[in-house]
Amino acid sequence: MDDATLARLEHENMHDWLKIACGQVPGSTIRHEEGVGVYGTGLPAPLFNQIVTDDAATSDALVAAVEILRARAAPFCVVLRHEQDARFRPLLTELGLRFHEGLMPGMALHPISADVPPLPAGLDLRVVQDAKALRDHALVAAHSFEVAEPVAEAFIGEELWARDGCRVYTGYVDGRAVASGFSVQTGQTLGIFTIATEADARGRGFGSAMTSRLIADGAAAGCTLAVLQASTMGRPIYERLGFRLVQEYEVYVG
Repeated sequence: MDDATLARLEHENMHDWLKIACGQVPGSTIRHEEGVGVYGTGLPAPLFNQIVTDDAATSDALVAAVEILRARAAPFCVVLRHEQDARFRPLLTELGLRFHEGLMPGMALHPISADVPPLPAGLDLRVVQDAKALRDHALVAAHSFEVAEPVAEAFIGEELWARDGCRVYTGYVDGRAVASGFSVQTGQTLGIFTIATEADARGRGFGSAMTSRLIADGAAAGCTLAVLQASTMGRPIYERLGFRLVQEYEVYVG
C-alpha cells in the first residue's frame, strides 16, 4: 500500500472517529459538507470541537464552518493537512485563528498482526462492557490529557463500548485503573485513540501494550491497517511498534 493511500485512509478514519465520539454528546453539531467536516460538542476544550478539511474543501465552506463553531461559544480548532491544505493558511489567519506550535503526526502501520505480545508485569487489560469500566477509562484519559473529569466523561459518553466498530479497553494494576485505549474500525482500517497512562504508572510499557492489544483485536476482526494521530509523548512508542509517518497536520485554534 503506497503512502498516498495510507494517508487517505488515516484521514478518513479520523473523520469517522470524530463523528462517533462527538456525536455521543447531546446537542452536538455534526456535519460533513463541501469537503469540510464540522464536529462540535460545545464542551470547553478545542479537542472536542474540530473542523477538518478534505480535498474538496472550499474557502466558503471553511468560513461557514468556522462561523458555526464560533456561534457555539466554545474553544475550537481547525485541522489542516500540512501539504494538501496549505492554501487555507492565509484564510485562517484572516479569520483570527492562530497556529498551534508544532505539527501533529498522522501515522500508519501496515500490515498488522493478530499476535498478542506478553503483557507487562502486573497489567490487567479488560474490555469495557459496563458503565463502571467506561468511567475508569474516561478518568484515566482526563488525567493524562489534562482535561476536567466531567468534560472527559461527557465526551466518552455512556455507551461507547457498545457502538458498532468500537473497542474500548481499561488497564488495571492491583485493581486501580491506570491505562486507557480505544479503537474505531472503518472497513479494513483500525484507528487507535485515547492511548493514555496515569503519570505515576508511565515508563512500564502500558501504552505500548494497550496499543498492541487493540491492533491484535483489529487484525482478528479483519483489519489490515492501523492508523493514529500521535502526541509528542506517544510518537516514539508508536515508532517502536512499527508505525511510520504518512502525513502531518497543522492545528489552528480559535
